[in-house]
Amino acid sequence: MSRRHGAVLLGALFGALVVFMWLAARSEMADTTFALVVIAVLFIAAGLVGALRSGAVAGGVLAGFVAGLVSALTVPGDYALFHTAPYFPFFDVAALVDTMAMAAMAVMILATAGALLPGLSKHRNRVGRSIRAFVAAWRHDPKLVA
Repeated sequence: MSRRHGAVLLGALFGALVVFMWLAARSEMADTTFALVVIAVLFIAAGLVGALRSGAVAGGVLAGFVAGLVSALTVPGDYALFHTAPYFPFFDVAALVDTMAMAAMAVMILATAGALLPGLSKHRNRVGRSIRAFVAAWRHDPKLVA
């Protein structure tokens, strides 16, 4: 199985877990705040595991993207299972597009943050050296101190 297929399957698994947590929160089996935190952690984990399995940030972002696609089933599911609004899913198309765009942005930010986590240690050393060099230069330049 190629790395791309692995990332897609991982994303589908994490997306299914997100749908399960949404269902638990909507049917009052779990606290809503707890469910939202777990859902955010699941998107971060999708990016992290996808990046670790593929060896690239793109694999993590792909896994998070697929998790977001699968979790988008919650929008029609909210109406079909809980009948929250008389008009499916919103009163107008602009509200639907705006809501889906904001949800996609949140998912991709979380998944990208998770995908960037494996490479954090090598960047941490570089940033640490840069900060130490800046502080050393600051101490030796009399114009900057006074």
